[in-house]
Amino acid sequence: MIEVIDGDCREVMAKMPEASIDCCITDPPYGDTNLSWDSKQDGWLAPLARVLKPNAGVWIFGSLRFIAPMFEQLLQLGFNYSQDIVWEKQNGTGFLNDRFRRVHEHAVLFYRGKWSEIYKRPQTTLNMKARVVKKQSTPHHWHGATKGMKNGTASNRDLLSDGSVLSDVSSTVASRILDWTGNTGSTA
Repeated sequence: MIEVIDGDCREVMAKMPEASIDCCITDPPYGDTNLSWDSKQDGWLAPLARVLKPNAGVWIFGSLRFIAPMFEQLLQLGFNYSQDIVWEKQNGTGFLNDRFRRVHEHAVLFYRGKWSEIYKRPQTTLNMKARVVKKQSTPHHWHGATKGMKNGTASNRDLLSDGSVLSDVSSTVASRILDWTGNTGSTA
């Protein structure tokens, strides 16, 4: 049976018996905006640790800026980091003009106890068919990356970062491009 309880988690958890909850999924306010409801809430991790069973997990949704400071406290409460899922959103969020809009959130799983004792179901699909995947000798994105090179090292022509070869550039200009010290003349 799944029971959803609505209320301030700190007040609700104070009334709950110790080690009575199998899992917690939470998306608390991050404190990233000036909105009245968006203020960071402290004091909920210790009560959560009290009511969770010894082999329970907690999924925490949030931005990396919100979740990262919690890692140390969760470790002190006996939780281990397990995995995270990146939730890609259709529209970015954020109200600041000096930062990139967030187009994703993290859902991070922490657990206590032995990983072998945590309830988990292997991911499967109903239409799964066995197949053999052959490993390619060279990843496809590397094909052609050694253009202009002999035996894996640069020949008398050097490659630019975009893969083009310096042979198209006059030797004087090429020596100045390659001379990172700022001196003119040869790089030798």
